[in-house]
Amino acid sequence: MNVRLIREIAQTIVILVVCVGIVMLIIGGCASFPSLSHDQCNATLYETAMEHEQCLLAATKHEERLERRAEQRDKLIMFLNACDAANGLILLEVIKYGSSNLPRSNEKRIAMREYGYKYTHDNVGKDARINDFRCIRDLRRIF
Repeated sequence: MNVRLIREIAQTIVILVVCVGIVMLIIGGCASFPSLSHDQCNATLYETAMEHEQCLLAATKHEERLERRAEQRDKLIMFLNACDAANGLILLEVIKYGSSNLPRSNEKRIAMREYGYKYTHDNVGKDARINDFRCIRDLRRIF
């Protein structure tokens, strides 16, 4: 009888420890969520000034990261459009794994027919990087 009671108490303690651990992970993960803005950090009540400073620092880093991504994307789009506009050059994509970031010719025709303007590279895939593309001479056009 005593052994059974001890086992039940031990199982209950283990379950409580696991539940408390899960709750701590959830709360800790939400408290250090890096995509908070400065306004959200200021609106949230923190126990210490250090936690508030950490939130503001994380928000600043997140905003800087978003700005760098936007700058890199703008450079990529300018490069792709310049290569397409140049006469005698073709755009070559170095495909590593997965699908292509560039549209197929039928997608370009659909854009022209539906939207009335020539395709631009503004909607190239989010994972596209400038190192994935080369602008080379089209030897077929030369001859």
